[in-house]
Amino acid sequence: MSENIDNKPSKLTLIWKIPYAIIGFIAIIIAVLWGSLNTFKYAIYSEYYSVKEDLGVIPGLNDGPTPQGICYQDDYDTYLFSSYSSNDEPSRVYAKKGEEVREYYLYYEGEAFRGHVGGIASEPTYTYITDDGTLKVVLTEDLMSTSSYDLNIICSIDINNSSDFVFTNGEYLYVGEFYRYNYEWYGNKVVTKENKEYLAICEKYNLEDIDGMIEGTISSISPVEIYALPNCVQGFAVDNKGGIYLSTSYGLGNSHLYYYKESDMYLADPSDVSLKNTELSDIPVYVLYTPTLDLKCPPMFEDLDIVEGKVITLAESASNKYIFGKFFFTQNFISLDVNKLL
Repeated sequence: MSENIDNKPSKLTLIWKIPYAIIGFIAIIIAVLWGSLNTFKYAIYSEYYSVKEDLGVIPGLNDGPTPQGICYQDDYDTYLFSSYSSNDEPSRVYAKKGEEVREYYLYYEGEAFRGHVGGIASEPTYTYITDDGTLKVVLTEDLMSTSSYDLNIICSIDINNSSDFVFTNGEYLYVGEFYRYNYEWYGNKVVTKENKEYLAICEKYNLEDIDGMIEGTISSISPVEIYALPNCVQGFAVDNKGGIYLSTSYGLGNSHLYYYKESDMYLADPSDVSLKNTELSDIPVYVLYTPTLDLKCPPMFEDLDIVEGKVITLAESASNKYIFGKFFFTQNFISLDVNKLL
């Protein structure tokens, strides 16, 4: 006589399966949300994607450093990137030519340099990196060497702002600052026509004067012009028509790429200008007022440069510090053919 065997799972077995079911359900929800957001981004940033081109993967994204600056070195056909480290390692510069990537650790006065580097700009002889109210200078030819990974800063120049981004067009060097209410204010202020306070500036220098400081042929420099900037500027670039591009971003909010024609700026009244360095009181200050273009972009845009009439930039969101950009494919540095929108 055969026995009846009960094949039904026990209550205990069922209870143990519940957490796995919950985890599976959550995973499905996350996957659906991730897929939806990656689809919706093309609608949210439709104009941005209509002019965007990927140029390559940002070097060092998975190694720890957080990318900040980008520029193109014409003479060497090389893209340069500046990154800061969140640990005790030195700040870095990467050089990318084609598929080749070189990594350089920054050193200053014989010690590892761990400053929060910002923007980067390059000329045939010198390359300039912003950091905490100064402009750090390295030899461009050193950045093109494959024999050493220790890059020496040869000079540090004091700037009249917090020095967070930099751009050069071969004639002038522009160095400017980021400001937001929860950041330390450097001390520059311009009141606009609408009685709004701009608490950041960008200074325009003759490049020859900067190089004279480096080489010791002159002892001090002053900007030839100053630009009053809105909050949260991360990058600054000037095109061959005198128009100015600004990138703004903070946290998970949308980035913006603004374009100001010369007619979108005005000369500030001296009574509306208060600069930390009072010796600059005679320098003309222009207020970037109403932009011709406001292009909405994904979060965390940084430094700017202009290559063949197109704006190049990068985002820091795919770094190990922020991570989320890895899931939304922001690991590439890009060009934006903004002329299509002007």
